[in-house]
Amino acid sequence: MLKPIVALIFLLLASAPAAAKDPFVRPEKFGAEAGDAQDDSAAVQAAIDAAARQGGAVVFAAGKTYSIQKTVHLRSGIELISTRDNSATLHGPRAARLGNMIVGEGVMNVRVKDLRFVNDHVPPDTGAGSILILGRHSHGLDIERCYFGSTPQGKNGLAGHYQLRGIALEHEGIHHVKIAGCSFEWLKFGVLTNSDSDDQRDAAAHGMLIQHDVQIVDNQFRHIAGDAIEINHPGAKGLVRDFVIARNDIEVPRGIQAADSPVITAAGFGVGVAGAGHVLVEHNRIWKCRWQGIHLEDFAHQITIRNNQIEGPGIGQAEGRASSGNLIHILNCQDVTIEDCVLRAASQSGIAIGPGGTARSRGIVVKRTKIESGGRIGIYSQSASGNLFEDVTIRDFEIGVKIFAENGGTKLSRVQLHAMRSAGLETVLPGDQFQELSGISFQSNPTNFRFAAPQMLDGKIK
Repeated sequence: MLKPIVALIFLLLASAPAAAKDPFVRPEKFGAEAGDAQDDSAAVQAAIDAAARQGGAVVFAAGKTYSIQKTVHLRSGIELISTRDNSATLHGPRAARLGNMIVGEGVMNVRVKDLRFVNDHVPPDTGAGSILILGRHSHGLDIERCYFGSTPQGKNGLAGHYQLRGIALEHEGIHHVKIAGCSFEWLKFGVLTNSDSDDQRDAAAHGMLIQHDVQIVDNQFRHIAGDAIEINHPGAKGLVRDFVIARNDIEVPRGIQAADSPVITAAGFGVGVAGAGHVLVEHNRIWKCRWQGIHLEDFAHQITIRNNQIEGPGIGQAEGRASSGNLIHILNCQDVTIEDCVLRAASQSGIAIGPGGTARSRGIVVKRTKIESGGRIGIYSQSASGNLFEDVTIRDFEIGVKIFAENGGTKLSRVQLHAMRSAGLETVLPGDQFQELSGISFQSNPTNFRFAAPQMLDGKIK
């Protein structure tokens, strides 16, 4: 009689549901005491590790500040979350000298949402620091509605933070990344993606891309000393592609300026792209950028710049350095389309193509774009071929369109050149060639044409 009873007990135990695992892990469970000077790094790391084991989320208490004094490492398959209206803060105090605050190397399927990250470490001149850095072979990353910044220090609030980056995507094998609805403030770089020659060699040898499918959308950038968004892959040659940069509000007003020096350093681009291809830049507002609104170089290719509003990137002489002041600057690139944009208040040029050394830009197309109220030149082209400027309005510059040195096959169609202070259309060298000039409208210009070789117009004007 005993055996059937024992068998029944075992059967009941086996069929009983297992104790449910809590999908939400709190750092306080591991000793975090948010709000005081205690280092909470170990507790936060323990919570991340626990969440990774059970496929859950680390929940940070609303409105609390967690002191992060040692680098914290992400794990695959986790979430870091707080509340949307009163987010928790992860703070790296200056005394901790924390270079990289949050690191994810080879992680996948990670979501970070509704958190504030503040790192007040000042990296050395020769170093660099990141608030969140994602390393080799990381993918499936979703970063939403977070804040990345530092506490303003020094003159203009920028001194000391000339090396600090908000989010960095470093090296090869990174893909399926979305950065959306975030704010970046008091940093050198907002979002930086990077690779080196070793990454390029390894990717080529294994037939893979270095980085691809990255979306940087609906973000805000303020008080950025260097570049708000930098896709930096010189020499990549087709190994970095499929980036979307859309609906961002970007202000990059000044570079770093030491308290006792008039010299301003760091680039100051709203969006910079080097070496990458198949990049879409659309519906962004880019304003007060110190050097250029959008900067393309090093064989960036298949770039579409659409429906952007770009305003006044230049700085003045009183701030210690003359600005290059181009709203869009293109160097050694191929197949770039600029359409349906509004460009205003350039201190130098609305669109500058070149110079490019021994290499030329090819296939630069500008359509349905207004370029207004600027400094020297509406569109400037040097060392380029196969350009098309169509349905473009240029108003209130010294010169509307200037073609300078080693250009060939340029077409202007239905271009309006109005209210120039010097000339509507100018070439500098007799060898500069137009393929076609058709439907050009001149109005209120002291001089419409200023050509080095007037005979070059023969048969070209329609």
